[in-house]
Amino acid sequence: MKRKQIFITASFRKRLKKLRRQFSEDDVVDNIKEFIRLGLRKGESLLTSEPFGHVIIVIVKCRIRKHQAVGRYLLGIINDHEYLPIFIDLKTGVYGKNLSFTASKHVVSMLNKALADVLADYLEHTDEDLRLTTYPIYEDT
Repeated sequence: MKRKQIFITASFRKRLKKLRRQFSEDDVVDNIKEFIRLGLRKGESLLTSEPFGHVIIVIVKCRIRKHQAVGRYLLGIINDHEYLPIFIDLKTGVYGKNLSFTASKHVVSMLNKALADVLADYLEHTDEDLRLTTYPIYEDT
């Protein structure tokens, strides 16, 4: 069994920077670890499975809360052991209100662009051109 990892890409970090008052990268990583431990909770749902090359990416809508800030983010799961946050917005934000691939054309276009950017960073990551940060997940046995 492969070790589970969280990858924070440069494109996701750029989107997260817009919400730096509400959430930090550590908040997102901790929330993903909690998701892995507990599974889907109230308000979270499996959105779609997208084939991409030889892998299938399962996209899940997750909630994040820190103090009074409430947000939604999309999480891509590759081969059940690699976790890529794709997009984040406040619950009351333009995209956070209806964060799905069946929403308005504007929202769907933005989510598809975010997915393409994250996957490009994931695939183009090399030792010379660092495009993502890896956080290993140590499971308690």
